[in-house]
Amino acid sequence: MSRTSTAIVLCVTAFAAAGQVEVDRSLRMVNSDPAERRIENLGRATGEDHLITLGGARTGTYLWSPAQVNGSSIALQPEPPLGGYVPGTRLRFLAPALQAAPVKVDVNGLGERSVVHGDGLPLQGAQVAAGTVLDIQYMDTAFVVQSRSAREFCPAGFLPANDRTCLQVDQQPAMNFFEASEHCRGLDAHLCTWPELLFACTMLTGQLNDMHTDWEWIDDTSDHTHTADQGARWTCRSQRSQGAVPSVTAPFRCCARLH
Repeated sequence: MSRTSTAIVLCVTAFAAAGQVEVDRSLRMVNSDPAERRIENLGRATGEDHLITLGGARTGTYLWSPAQVNGSSIALQPEPPLGGYVPGTRLRFLAPALQAAPVKVDVNGLGERSVVHGDGLPLQGAQVAAGTVLDIQYMDTAFVVQSRSAREFCPAGFLPANDRTCLQVDQQPAMNFFEASEHCRGLDAHLCTWPELLFACTMLTGQLNDMHTDWEWIDDTSDHTHTADQGARWTCRSQRSQGAVPSVTAPFRCCARLH
């Protein structure tokens, strides 16, 4: 500790007083021994303008926040609390179980803010597994996800329906059932099953192109009637059987599983 710091400590000790020292100038450590040029025993910062320790910075203590679902958003309570939404502010939290709606956060009761991917599309609750660590940073008017998500592992042109399955954004040109299956296999994917299409259609509302414009093939057949199944014509739950013959064509989407 520098001589100046020592003098301050001795002065406080001599009078058996407790308090803080406010310095309105730069503090220079001038002891010739580098090991003595230090400040020790700093307490935990309780305000945004307080000093933090190396330990606090290294562990990310001040970025971490408890999180819980509160109505339509995730309530975050970092300590010390935020004084306002400032661009560049970064927070991390353990995601609670979420619904399918777009994710929003409310930090210290400052009001809801959307959480989006780097391309600006909203983060959907279905894309976040409970217990996942989310790293978000405030930019302009929303928090942008910094941590890697299932979205980054999906093939180009696919979106994650959940943490296990990615689905093609664009409806593929009409082919017969067998050609559609081969087309998806060529993309290292598969023709979407009925549960996959139904789930993705429900969870990714507004993010899938040409949804509900036509019947789409799904990977399901009724061999005794020589038919295949189609879905998603009028609503996500629309389903029907159609002849699985080369002359019958329909659009479709491929699904890819995350490993």
